[in-house]
Amino acid sequence: MTFHIPLWETTVLLLLGAVIVWPVFNYFRDRKRLRRFPAPSVAGFTNIWMMYQQYNHNRVLATHDAHQKLGKAVRVGPNHLSFISRQAVKDIYGHGTAAQKDKFYISFTGTHESSLDSTDRQAHGEKRKRLAAAFAQKRVSDMEYLVSDDVQKLVNRFDEAILNDKVINVRWYINMLLFDLTGHLVFSQSLGCVERGDDMMVAQKLDGTKYETKPANALRNSLRIGSTMGWAPSLFQLNKRLTWWHPGWKGGADFNSIVLHMVRTRLEKEQQGAELNDFFKSLVWTKDGGPLGLEIGEMVAECALLLNAGSDTTTIVLVGTMFLLTKWPDAAKKLREELDMALGDDFDGVPAFDSVKNLPYLRACVDEAMRMRPPLRGGLPRVTPKEGMQIDGEWIAGNTTVSVPTYSLHHDADLFKDPWTYRPERWLEENAAELQSVFIPFSAGGRGCIGRNVSYLELLVVVSTLMRRYDFEFEAGPGFELETKDTVNAHPGPMMMKLKRRKFGMDLEKVDSATA
Repeated sequence: MTFHIPLWETTVLLLLGAVIVWPVFNYFRDRKRLRRFPAPSVAGFTNIWMMYQQYNHNRVLATHDAHQKLGKAVRVGPNHLSFISRQAVKDIYGHGTAAQKDKFYISFTGTHESSLDSTDRQAHGEKRKRLAAAFAQKRVSDMEYLVSDDVQKLVNRFDEAILNDKVINVRWYINMLLFDLTGHLVFSQSLGCVERGDDMMVAQKLDGTKYETKPANALRNSLRIGSTMGWAPSLFQLNKRLTWWHPGWKGGADFNSIVLHMVRTRLEKEQQGAELNDFFKSLVWTKDGGPLGLEIGEMVAECALLLNAGSDTTTIVLVGTMFLLTKWPDAAKKLREELDMALGDDFDGVPAFDSVKNLPYLRACVDEAMRMRPPLRGGLPRVTPKEGMQIDGEWIAGNTTVSVPTYSLHHDADLFKDPWTYRPERWLEENAAELQSVFIPFSAGGRGCIGRNVSYLELLVVVSTLMRRYDFEFEAGPGFELETKDTVNAHPGPMMMKLKRRKFGMDLEKVDSATA
């Protein structure tokens, strides 16, 4: 007798096997001996746990909760271990590590790899070397005037809000400022976002068709869906087809089209004989003046990374710093005293970088904000070499994904005393050098953020300008808490604030009482 199983039943059985039977079999087979590490919920069986948490902006907090309950080494996926320790940072991200970038990063790769998503060590080294000269401190300092001009436009907007007694979304305008800064520094292009109060930009398709679109939400939507699917890299293309309806895919295409238009516009200026000293120059010419001959797709890939990192991650740090300084008025008072002393009573503008770059408490305020509210709060995934490697005293089998979650590391009471307290003073104490080894807002080692110099230039100039010039107050009152939605980046929500001009170098209470 011959039995015929209907096609739909065969499909269901295959799906059940793929989703339930094989993961359970693989878990108990345990070829890599990962079952010795505790795991939250069903994370040891399937990547669906991580994908669910990622899509719902909860990966960071879910991972943190797992570490709090289960320990410093936790299994957060069938093939993914998360560690919290000083040694794990060194083993996974330090110079000379055997760990490579994980396949997770394929979710950010278009037609060409950028220095972010390149998993090949040699290819990454070549890409990084090209940009190294552009981000050298001397080169960054030469473009400081662009930063000052754009920050002055933000100041004009804030002064206008005070004049008209308006409550403003400080987060939004800081985001617009960073778009303007990145446009100038990377492309020698004025985007005018602060002056218009919006992020509308020109985009261009490959066939040359132009249209207008807004990158801020497009970028967040793209990072949300891309990072979710990145946790199942072997099924990435299939999952992308199944989720074709998600606005994140169009958002990613729109963001790349904006970058393509900027790249083509910048190349046209070059062809017309303009001599431009911006970061893009390093993608066209070698340091000896010879043509690089890169394909336009590679230029777009690198510039998309620069626009993302330059606008989004620095926005996160600036907003976090202003939020924490407003929540902790004693720290704000101490910072303003330092700024008033350094800048003098008569100064009323955007300070030069040289006048603020060595102010210890200013730098401590920014670093403490990056500790508490890092721009990338989750663990950056790496993969162990095929022969395996030792991490924090544990031998981990080859081809295993490993990471250190920045948020959990920065809030570990064994590493940072009173981790939930905003205390810039910790960076000025005797053990500050020890803290630096577990302070990774820019990642660490050979894969660390290449834009660190320009980030600090922007951060120190903007924070010193705003904290020197204005008093800030949350519209919702002192109990306001800033919402964060994690994709790959930790996107802050709206921050509605009332602003007042400060009277420099004076005790405001005495001035007010004398006036009365």
